[in-house]
Order: sequence, then structure tokens, then C-alpha cells
Amino acid sequence: MTYSQPTAPSPLERSSRRDQRLDFWRGLCLIDMVLVHLVQQGMQFGSVGHAVFTEYTRFAAGGYVMLSGMTVGFVYLPRVLDAERRRGAYFGLIRRSAYIFWIHCAVMVGQLLVLLPIRGQALPPMLPTLRDILLFREGYDLLPFYVIILAITPIALELIRRGMTWVVMLVSVSVFFWGHYHEQYAAYSFPITQTFFLMLWQFPFLIGLLAGGALKKYDHVSQRVKIGTTLGFLALSIFLLFAAYGSHFGLTFNVPGLVFWKNPLTLGELLRYLGLVGLVLTTTDLAWRWLRDSAVMPFVARLGRRSLAMYIAQIFLVGQVDRLNDYFAASWPIWGMQFFFMALAVWLLWLLAWIMDSLGGFSFRRTSERQTPIAVQLDG
Repeated sequence: MTYSQPTAPSPLERSSRRDQRLDFWRGLCLIDMVLVHLVQQGMQFGSVGHAVFTEYTRFAAGGYVMLSGMTVGFVYLPRVLDAERRRGAYFGLIRRSAYIFWIHCAVMVGQLLVLLPIRGQALPPMLPTLRDILLFREGYDLLPFYVIILAITPIALELIRRGMTWVVMLVSVSVFFWGHYHEQYAAYSFPITQTFFLMLWQFPFLIGLLAGGALKKYDHVSQRVKIGTTLGFLALSIFLLFAAYGSHFGLTFNVPGLVFWKNPLTLGELLRYLGLVGLVLTTTDLAWRWLRDSAVMPFVARLGRRSLAMYIAQIFLVGQVDRLNDYFAASWPIWGMQFFFMALAVWLLWLLAWIMDSLGGFSFRRTSERQTPIAVQLDG
């Protein structure tokens, strides 16, 4: 994949309109993340519901990482190809990495001061804990993953600009498979090693990065090609569903060499994420002419515009909503009550996003950056 150097863009092209599909897709990932986390917290839907929400339709983790890469590719690659904006693009990614680092620190301190007392747990020694947070030895690893991947993304973008996309892909694929077959080393790619191993999850991020750079080209292909692409992702998703969960349906359907583990991420699970995320993206793209004018789009897109804040908020929210569900389930057991609390969790997140939009949000960007309609919202 190559990207040509652009001619001098007009002011209108320099401030191209925000692509609301990216917000919508990130919002879908956030909703799926909330549903998965609620079930994992203990919300009961029976064996079938548990399998549907946490296995068959689960795409939040892979989708979040791919959509983050896609947003970076969509926003920053055109800037990198423009000599006048290249330096600003690279420094912008470094600043974003530093910003997420401090967000990680604030989230971890907030969890210590808020969640531990709620759970009735004693606070650990603060100074050693703060040191471990700063050194990525304490906490969950998604935000630290973004800190590191954003810091090294300028290298990938520069190679892509120079027509060396094949080098970036070769290195990424090699690192992925080396890390997969040497888990003991992949686990120490940085000290926090719970789920998002840097050596493994950099590959889906890069897939998203390249897809984001090609999104405008995809918009200009024929409807027949788009339908064919959607059917291809559908076929891949169905095939991998039975390959991963065939035993759930009384089938002995195995693909030699493919296993489906999220932690550590395997090739089979990566392909499953790729199929599901691709299906979600291409299907909603085909239906966009109806979705963009519906009531669903602004609701979901509002979540996606604030994806980093929403990701952080759901960390504190999900457990409390599950506690409410447990209380009402024990006191007034009503069928379907869990669906109400599932919807409540999503609505509360949306309400927070609405409040942030109404107040103008919390932006640390320079004035010149705020004037650009396209904003990068990274979770993961």
C-alpha cells in the first residue's frame, strides 16, 4: 500500500469535515465493552446469554484497538503527507501519548481513593504504589499500551510516507508471531502484563492504522465491491465462530493451528476480531445513508466522540450498576431486570458525554488544534 504526496491543499481541505462514522464505530465498541464487562462482573443472563454477550458477539477489545489505529491513520496520515503539517503531526502524537500517560496515573489514583473504600479494602502504602504507577508496574495495561504505541507511531507513519509500508507490515507481523511463540518475553514488553501485550496488540493497531489511511479510497469504490467486502467479512465471521465455538453447537469443527485466546492474543482470535469488526464497519457503512439521519446515530456517536472519557467512566460505573442489579434481583426478582440495568449503564455513560459536550468538554489542545474539526479520541 502506497500513499502519494499531496498537492498543496486548500484551506477547506486542511480542515476537512469530521467523519462521524469513526465516532459511531467507537461508540459501538464502547457499548459492547460495557455489556461484556457487566456480564464479567457477574450480571446473570443464563448460559446462553453469557455465551452470546461474552463470546459470540464480543468485539470490543479488538475493535477498540483497531478503531484507535484507524482514527490515527485517518487523521494523521494526511498531515504527515503534507510537508507543512508533518512536524506538527508527529509532535501531536507525542503530546497525545504524554496526555494519556497522565490520564493513566490519574485513573489509577482515582481507583485507589474511590473503588477500594467502596469495596471495603484497605489502601496500600501510597508512595511505593505511586512509584509503581509511574513505572507501569501497577494498574491495568490498556492505557499504558496506548502511551507506548502512540509514542512509536510517528516512526511507522514516516516509513509509510516514504513508501515503505511493506517494511512496517513485515516488522509488525514478525513481532506479533515472535511474541506469540515466546510468551515469556512478550509478557515483559512492559511491566504491566495483564491483557494488552504490546508485542501482540501492536498488530491490530497497525491494521487499523492502514485501514484509516485507506478509508477515503474505500468510500469511492463501487457499491458492488462494498457488498462483496461485507459478505466476505460475514463469511469469515461465521467460519471462525464455528471454528472457535463449534463444540457449543455439537460440532467437532477445528482448524489446525488456530486457537482462540484473547490473553495472550492468538492469530485465531485476531482473525475473529478482524472478521467481526470488519463486518460491523462495512455493514454500517452500507446502511449509513439511513443511519446518519436516525436517532441511533447521534446517541452512539456522542459516546464515540468522548471515547477516552467514556472508557475511564465505565471503569467506575460498571461495578456499581452491577451492585444495583444484585440488590434489586435479591429484593424484587423480576424477569428481564438485568436488561434494564444494562441499558441504564449505557444511558448513564451517554448522559456524562452529553454533560461534557454541554460544558465544552475538557480540552488541553492548543487553539489551532481545537479549530480542526477532526479530533482524535483514543481509548482503546
